[in-house]
Amino acid sequence: MIRIQATTIAKIPSDNSRASRLAVVYIPTDKDTLKLMLTRSLRMTFAEEIQWRWQTFGRKSDPETLDSIELRYERQHTPNLLFALGAYDSRKYQL
Repeated sequence: MIRIQATTIAKIPSDNSRASRLAVVYIPTDKDTLKLMLTRSLRMTFAEEIQWRWQTFGRKSDPETLDSIELRYERQHTPNLLFALGAYDSRKYQL
């Protein structure tokens, strides 16, 4: 069984940025699961930095964007024992 889920969590209208998530879940057996998760998060800067940028440069502060990817394998060996192995990477940048 393969399940795909895509979600838009938030949108910033001024620059058309989106915080979103995409997950693909593959379940080949009752005990094994393979997941691929792609995520984009947005974070506005603190009020002090927004004010400083406006006073110094005369422009608004752009949000930070964090893109991440995770690949995860899970095996439910017994009802009380779960094995999991994951690899994760993330990148941060200004829009």
